[in-house]
Amino acid sequence: IISTGANLYHDLHYALNFTLHRGSPFVNDVELYEEGVIRIYDVLFPATVLLETDAYIREFLVRWGVNTTVSTAGRSELTRWILSPDADDFEARRRVIRELQPLRLFRDRLILQVALVSKTPLDGERIAKAMAQEEPPRLATLFAVELTLAALTASLLTASLFAGFPGYWVLSLIAYGGIFWWAGPRLASAFDQAVELETDLAPFAQVFAVVERRVYRSTPELASVLAPFIETPSKPSTATRRLAGLVAALNIRAHPLAHLAANLIVPWELWFAERFRLFHREIADRLPIWIARLGRIEA
Repeated sequence: IISTGANLYHDLHYALNFTLHRGSPFVNDVELYEEGVIRIYDVLFPATVLLETDAYIREFLVRWGVNTTVSTAGRSELTRWILSPDADDFEARRRVIRELQPLRLFRDRLILQVALVSKTPLDGERIAKAMAQEEPPRLATLFAVELTLAALTASLLTASLFAGFPGYWVLSLIAYGGIFWWAGPRLASAFDQAVELETDLAPFAQVFAVVERRVYRSTPELASVLAPFIETPSKPSTATRRLAGLVAALNIRAHPLAHLAANLIVPWELWFAERFRLFHREIADRLPIWIARLGRIEA
């Protein structure tokens, strides 16, 4: 069968039992537009016919397994390719598809891994958007002040014990404790954000690991797309290990005695909360790239 896309598309209106009317090619198109009527030469029909036909085609593609994406980013990328194809991107996409075609096991592992960690598509776009909108509190200045007070307290205490110096260390200790108490809500906020981020990224970490473990020597196009997963400094697994370490350090607040002892000696929690803020800023730049590249492979 040799046909145009227009013929095939508009024949669907009949198959879907929409009503089309015979009119005239000489009617006023401005009036038709104002009435929400489409004209194809002498055939007239409501504009809703096109919208409902488009909706049917999208549902058909999903129902027949065209959509095998496992994340919202993959679904968005597939939708973009179907509804707004980019001619400049077509050739690069075709080369990647050629390399992916025989890698059925790799594709199945990605789908299976998502099924094991989540009952719904992974919504990395939501996480990235939330991270961009809410950055942890900046605590570098407070850390510097508290570190100075901690060092001053230790020096004054030493001088008091071994040189008979007056007990001024009590005053610096009170100042140290007062500032730490004042910073308490900020520290709690940083801890909550760290735990929430670790929880949100946990499903992605499992899927990213599948991508990282594969060797891409025989698939250069695929390696190019997935470069952020392969390059050691920016690997997701490296980032998730760092995040786990920061959460473990901040989780000292779950043990009151250890929490008090650690923060009495040095501003432990302020240090790791500030480190988490810097990590958050770094990962906020990388996470959208990881999500977009995974979505491209899925689509």
